[in-house]
Amino acid sequence: ENNLNTLSIEQFSHEVSRDSFAPGGGSVSALMGALATSLIAMVSNLPLINKKYKNTFSFHEESSVRSQSFLKKLIDLINEDSKAYNNIIIARRLPKKTKSQIDLRNNEILKATKYATDVPFEILRNCSLISTECLNVSRKSNISSISDIGVAAHSLKSASYGAYYNVLINLPDLKIKDQKKYIEESEIYIKNIAENHITIKEFVESILKKNK
Repeated sequence: ENNLNTLSIEQFSHEVSRDSFAPGGGSVSALMGALATSLIAMVSNLPLINKKYKNTFSFHEESSVRSQSFLKKLIDLINEDSKAYNNIIIARRLPKKTKSQIDLRNNEILKATKYATDVPFEILRNCSLISTECLNVSRKSNISSISDIGVAAHSLKSASYGAYYNVLINLPDLKIKDQKKYIEESEIYIKNIAENHITIKEFVESILKKNK
């Protein structure tokens, strides 16, 4: 099995395009979130080599460290999402001839499905935290990098909704109490991301249009 994290961009793209369900939207969402986070880290790193931004040096240094930490988590989740889906397939292939086999199979399917929900949920949770980081960085960034902030914000929104959809698609196979928990918490993250996205988008476009 390929470790998706070590593939080139070309290899990963071809891997997604194959006639298999994984890697799919969850892994792609994690990758999009990782790329957005890379841009935020870049925007924070640039002022560190520019004396003009010495008053915000500590902020950008701390932000860069946080972004790099988020980046590592999201890169790990690229591969983890694909593995989680494959675990469901393995569970569904378990024998089901006797009652004990059926019970074991059902339990393994439920366990695998819950984990396959936890992974995109974790992608979504991290994207929510990163979107707040993106908003904070946008307010203190080098204006020359403002378009990169815009790209990061849009990418984060897409990554977040992709992860959210991958949570929702698994919910019918989970217990009702788990369904409610995932929905309630996911909607909190989505709301935060959507609000941050609007604020960042308006801020970025106000600067870019002003420079015309």
